[in-house]
Parts: sequence; C-alpha cells; structure tokens
Amino acid sequence: MSLAEFFTDRRLMITLLGTAGAWFMYDVAIYGNSISQPAIVNSIVAHPSPVEVTAINLILAVLFSVSGVCFGIFLMDRIPRKTQQIAGLTVCGAALLGIGVIPGVTTNLGVFVVLFGLAQFGSTFGPSPTTMVFAAESFPVSVRSTGHGLSAGIAKGGAYVGALGAPLMLAGVGLQVTELAAGLFFLLGIPFTLLLREPAGRSLEDVGSGRVTPADRAVRAPVPAGQLP
Repeated sequence: MSLAEFFTDRRLMITLLGTAGAWFMYDVAIYGNSISQPAIVNSIVAHPSPVEVTAINLILAVLFSVSGVCFGIFLMDRIPRKTQQIAGLTVCGAALLGIGVIPGVTTNLGVFVVLFGLAQFGSTFGPSPTTMVFAAESFPVSVRSTGHGLSAGIAKGGAYVGALGAPLMLAGVGLQVTELAAGLFFLLGIPFTLLLREPAGRSLEDVGSGRVTPADRAVRAPVPAGQLP
C-alpha cells in the first residue's frame, strides 16, 4: 500500500487518529512534568537540600513509578488494552486536576507527593506502555510499520510541546495552573483511545481484515496467568 492509499483509507485514518492522538496528548503532559520535575520540587519545598530533593525523587520513582510498571506488566495480557490505557489516563488526569484545584495543596508536601506520585503510577501503569503497544498492534500487517512510525512521530511533537511549554507555564502562571493543564491533556487522551478497536485477543489477520470480533463487542475474559492471548 502506498502512502497516498494509506492517507485516503478512512479506517486507517481513524486508527491513526486514535493511536497518534492519544500518544500526542499523553506526551504533552508527561514530558512537561518530567522535564520540569526539579522545578516542581523546588516550588513545593523552599530551598530544598540535595538530600531532600533526592528523597522526594526516590519516593516518586520507587514507590509510585516502579510499582506502576510492575502492576501494568502484570495486567497487560489480563485486561483489555483500552481498559488499561483509559484507567491510567484517568488516574493521571484526576491526580493532577487535584493538584490544580485543591486549595493549599502546594503548601502540603505530603498531599502533593501523593497526588503527583499517583499521576506517575497511572502513567507507568497505563499509557506509558499501552500507547506504544496500540500503535504496534492496531494497524494491518501491510502498513504496520508505517502506522507505528507516523504515530510515534506525531507523538514526539507532543513531547516537544510539553517540554517547551511546561517550564514557561511554571514561570508564568505557577504550579497549580500548570498541573491543571497537564491533567486536562491526560484526560484528552481518553476520547482518542475510544476511537480504537481493542487489539488484545485478536490475530494479526483480524486486525488487518477489519472483521468485528468478540473482542470488539465486549471485555475479554481474563487470560490465565502465563498464557498469552
């Protein structure tokens, strides 16, 4: 299939909108927060010592991010991809919206670390792996590399927007508004995810044929541990 045929195929364009759109929104939020994390910590703790900064980052990384990765890997082939991605985006969005709207949250280190950490948990549990998996599994075999490459390229535009925009917002409008915006970008990934057909439990031939399978109609039954679909 040529690029011209790819871009004139309605089904492929809807799939690309879903994979690239969700990945773009996720990258705007996650790259903005990741690049700005030292500044975010500095805005919560007045004149933090290197030990305090290290302790906060370790808590965020080990307690929340690593546990999210482990939980996500455990459930990857046990629940639908869409469920995992939407759940992760929802947790991320809700946690950062909490930072944005709860009065006094930026002066309470414990509450802030929990909310910011939950956003990191939701990220590594859901969209961090699933955005890439969706782009790899959602396109027909004949155009899979093209669809995945376009999705990743568009998503990196979101990474650029987030990495550039978050520091500017922190300096201009403050932490709470910046985290509120990041939370909204996470939630904006959900409608794009809903455009996608569930790839889990389907063969490569089903993905390419456009046939409606039981995986498209209902949530799959859990897969026994150690058994891939």
